[in-house]
Amino acid sequence: MNHFLIFLLTLAGAGPASPPAAAPSALVVTQGPLRPDHALGVWSGDIVGPGGARRSLEVSFVDGLRPETLFAYFRVGDPIQPSTTLRRLGRLVNDELVFDLREGGRIDFRMIQGRLRGAVSDPAGQLTPHRTSAIELLRLSR
Repeated sequence: MNHFLIFLLTLAGAGPASPPAAAPSALVVTQGPLRPDHALGVWSGDIVGPGGARRSLEVSFVDGLRPETLFAYFRVGDPIQPSTTLRRLGRLVNDELVFDLREGGRIDFRMIQGRLRGAVSDPAGQLTPHRTSAIELLRLSR
């Protein structure tokens, strides 16, 4: 009789009660650890100064000398000012891509929802006339 009851419950789709699975939060974005190859390609965006002043920025990332490194070609400019291209070797440090600038400056990038977001500390003024700025880049091509 028990076998017949189990058979009927199986056909009806009812089974032993199990705890409901936890619903995923809409605010939580799971992302694996950043690797240098995630950034390879051409990215475009802006450098945003402390007062909100924007300068266009295009960055091309290519393979570096070792697996945890990559080269970046930073091209800054706008139609009025001549463009500047800066080449830097970067490395992966604690889930951030880090590029050193002159006089102790640096650029740090984190991958957040498919965008590269970062901060610039630039005392020598290589990329921006401001000592500190923010960067946000969107991928153009791989």
